[in-house]
Formats: sequence, C-alpha cells, structure tokens
Amino acid sequence: MNDWKEDILGQDILEAGNFARITIKDGRDVCTYDLKIVFIDGEELDEPGIDLCETGSYTVTDPGE
Repeated sequence: MNDWKEDILGQDILEAGNFARITIKDGRDVCTYDLKIVFIDGEELDEPGIDLCETGSYTVTDPGE
C-alpha cells in the first residue's frame, strides 16, 4: 500500500519501552485503520485492517527481538 495519510508522530521517535497515547479525530465513524510502523533501522511493519475501537490499545514489538 502506498496511499498512506498523516504520519502521526511526524519527526518524533518513540523509543523502545515508551508509549504514546494517540487520539484519531477525523470526524468519521471509522474504527478500522491500516497501520504502518517504521523502525529506526528502516524496517517497516504494515498492519492492515486493525479495529482500533475493539482493541483499545496496540503494542508494537521490535521484529529483531
């Protein structure tokens, strides 16, 4: 998928062991999102179709571990 929208963290980096609380307010009743996580080494993790209303939280584990 190449049609990614906003980079929520922007230029910020979320260090290992830390967390961020993110609220998505786009004015729509949408729960399902495609997530893309980019690690510091450039490795990418694409997670399509995540129901954020159902999960309540989302945890990312470094694929190198």
